[in-house]
Amino acid sequence: TYIESRKKMRNHFILFLWHIIIQTILYQSSCHANNITTLYLGSLYALSQGFASKASQGYLQAAQMAVRDINNRQDILKGYRLEMIVRDTRHNPSYAVKEFFNLVSTPPQKLLIYGPILSPSCEAVSPIASYWNLIT
Repeated sequence: TYIESRKKMRNHFILFLWHIIIQTILYQSSCHANNITTLYLGSLYALSQGFASKASQGYLQAAQMAVRDINNRQDILKGYRLEMIVRDTRHNPSYAVKEFFNLVSTPPQKLLIYGPILSPSCEAVSPIASYWNLIT
């Protein structure tokens, strides 16, 4: 069903985030008990135009649920808080590249960039992402 598939998407996204975040935290210095460090996540979705905007909305909601669930748990990422920065690719490979550049070149530094989810946009962004030592 639709609800089960959204739960699966959320769970997959949580596992993906968990893997990346744990690896990053292992290399960061320890935080103090009262300090909360915000880890920023960039995401590229085709939200406003094209046939995939409804699917992108579903992916975005699943990612937001995963981030919310992680932030609400006291036993996961103690001393850290996730914040997602969302950019709309407008179902356009050129615009996806523009938004990718915005994510990597403007503060705050992103721990990871998730997306784009559409093949033409992925094909445009993937070769560029390698220049920032990002997983493509």
